[in-house]
Amino acid sequence: MSWKREGEELVWTGREPYRHTVGDRAVLYYPGERIAVERAEVLGIRAEPPPRKPEDKED
Repeated sequence: MSWKREGEELVWTGREPYRHTVGDRAVLYYPGERIAVERAEVLGIRAEPPPRKPEDKED
């Protein structure tokens, strides 16, 4: 379960709602819900880094 970056948005890819607490408030993000990258940074939500591509090996 994680946030996946798609362009300038993050998409919640988990199966269950994600609860994010900011101060004394909490927000629920549901599967497939999107949030702007700028807003996510303000809230402290981070996406998983994209998978690393295997480097080409020269034989």
